[in-house]
Amino acid sequence: ACLLAFSGTRAKWGLVVGAVALGALGLSGGYGEVVRRLYESSEPGSKLAFWKDGAAGTVTVHEFPDGKLLMKVNGGGEVPTDLASLQTFKMLGHLPFLLHPDPEEVLVVAFGGGIALGAASLHSARRVECVEMVPEVMEAARLFAKYNCGILSKMARGDVRLVVDDGRNYILRSRRRYDVITGDATHPASSDSWVLYTKEFYDLCREHLKEGGIMVQWLPLHGLSEFDYRMLLRTFLSAFPHTSLWLFNEYTVMVGTMGPLRVDFGRLRARMEEPEVAEDLRSVHLDDPVALVSCLVMGEEDVRAFVGEGPINTDGHPYVSFSEQRRRGTEAGLPNLLALLHARGSPLPYVTDISPEDARRLRAASDALAWRIRGNIFRKGGMPEEAEEAYRRALEVWSEDMDSESFLRELRQGAYISSYAYANAGLAYERAGRYREAIRAYRRSLKADPGNIKVLVNLGNVYARLGMRREAEEAYRKALKVDPGRFEVHFNLGSLYYMEGKFGKAREALERARSIRPDSPAVLYYLGLVYEKEGEISRAIKCYRLASERAEGPLKKAVQMRAAALMGGY
Repeated sequence: ACLLAFSGTRAKWGLVVGAVALGALGLSGGYGEVVRRLYESSEPGSKLAFWKDGAAGTVTVHEFPDGKLLMKVNGGGEVPTDLASLQTFKMLGHLPFLLHPDPEEVLVVAFGGGIALGAASLHSARRVECVEMVPEVMEAARLFAKYNCGILSKMARGDVRLVVDDGRNYILRSRRRYDVITGDATHPASSDSWVLYTKEFYDLCREHLKEGGIMVQWLPLHGLSEFDYRMLLRTFLSAFPHTSLWLFNEYTVMVGTMGPLRVDFGRLRARMEEPEVAEDLRSVHLDDPVALVSCLVMGEEDVRAFVGEGPINTDGHPYVSFSEQRRRGTEAGLPNLLALLHARGSPLPYVTDISPEDARRLRAASDALAWRIRGNIFRKGGMPEEAEEAYRRALEVWSEDMDSESFLRELRQGAYISSYAYANAGLAYERAGRYREAIRAYRRSLKADPGNIKVLVNLGNVYARLGMRREAEEAYRKALKVDPGRFEVHFNLGSLYYMEGKFGKAREALERARSIRPDSPAVLYYLGLVYEKEGEISRAIKCYRLASERAEGPLKKAVQMRAAALMGGY
């Protein structure tokens, strides 16, 4: 399945004490209602439009008030329908067809919402295959029909062949060779996807490409440290020495060709003018060949200089799978966007058969892209005024920059000055230990969306870390007004009251948390501490014993020490 931001490495909203997972909702009504509320709570403001369990995963689709959709698989954000995501999905399908002189056999690894596959199906390939391991996404894809070019109907007619299988194993067993292999958007840091970002996988794909073949693959900016981003690009380069990098606002696409990249501008224009292709590209502002080619931010020499020397990701050493510490504060992808801004090159050296006028427009579009990147950094970093100025500068450089015009319009309407943008900034500040900046960002987030429970919880956590207990309590109380059954809020309040010596209130909050999640070792531990303070030693010992059976690591040791201390003096 596919993974774009809303991050599959979703933002983790930590508790004040311990690494306790986010709580379940209060249980009321039937099982289906409980599940609906549980899934909807993961995307505040959304309506659950689809939900199905399968052997390989649980697929949900969330619909937001503005009409945007988000498909999730096993709780990880997979297929959002914002502009940058749609551009990337569609270019994973279109770009190899626009660059290859005559693609006949094509393989798309992962179906997702069918958007990349739908784009590929608009071209005149003789055979298009897709391999997907979570078949339930095909049912969910009905909701994405306006974006995926009617791909389900084409599959029903047999125009596109679907195989339910693991993508890498399918290629390994296949005797077929392809003109194009497309790796659809799946995040390399997720536990089941890193195998699609190793040297061995890229070598396997290269072996299954025909002479002149092309491989394209999504490479996310979000959820990866600069080290990991460069390492993954370096890994791709190790198998495809002629690698170029294309940027579609918030995501990048790696393109590996068998020889040096040459973009035949005349042929590109002709293919983009095919009616169905032109209509699909127009929907994401990429029907102008100048706009499209301006997204080429690095040719092979630029890529080589950017990645430098260093490790690569392999089956034996999957560095990206062990990079949790490095990924802190990378949810919005800002460090990697900034790195690309400074390292980008000109697309012109890789373009042939281009008129002087189109070359002039391409230079202007490339310069405008630099300003748009700055605007995206400011926008995602919660700095709307600076973002607006950057988008204005982009339009001054190239008045045809439809993306900057669109982002500028959203900013002016206040559509993107949202809880999500400021929450990302707050989370990055918090993980960097810059708590005052985190508080400011979270407050601005709540100004845009006062009922964002995740931001309220995080704001309370930051206040608690700074010893601002009254403010922390106020934030948690507001969170409970939004969702009275929120486990982590009751737990955080209980631990806060305990630290303040308000043992009666601590007991009340922790017992409420325990009613929601009876087996939580952290709750049992803190209840034991409260009972101990209140002189109820036998109840404290009972809590410690239960906690010890369920706890792991440092918490288990702390529980056992408290129990031993009480047992010794009881």
